Amino acid sequence: MVLKSTPGTAVFRRDMLFDIPYLADWKAIGQRRQEVVDQNTTRENTRRVDFDYCVNQKIMLQKDSIFCKVVDRYE
Repeated sequence: MVLKSTPGTAVFRRDMLFDIPYLADWKAIGQRRQEVVDQNTTRENTRRVDFDYCVNQKIMLQKDSIFCKVVDRYE
């Protein structure tokens, strides 16, 4: 949870259940959101596999044509 409040509370600056004011610390909210993005990026990047292509190595080329289910997409 990034906001730690409901979206309505943050937008209208009032608590939705009780009639009390709510002051959102937008700088802290932005920092928490950035931390979550950084954690997700780090987690996804750990799954990547480094690969170096070599000369005479076989590769697959994608065809530039209309695809249907029975036609190969790659050469």
